[in-house]
Amino acid sequence: MTLAECLVTPVWSRAAGGCHPARDIVAGIREAGFVIERCDRFSFRHFEHVLGVARPARGDD
Repeated sequence: MTLAECLVTPVWSRAAGGCHPARDIVAGIREAGFVIERCDRFSFRHFEHVLGVARPARGDD
């Protein structure tokens, strides 16, 4: 998490309908019951981004 994400979160959240740029998106996807098949993290303009593929977890995962 970058300093920029922490600083912009309060204003960004209000302006973007509850979006939180400092939130751990990968953890949230896993907690929602998905299995991450591919995950690339990268920084762009001082903000971290996540690009990947996730699928719903099956009972045997």
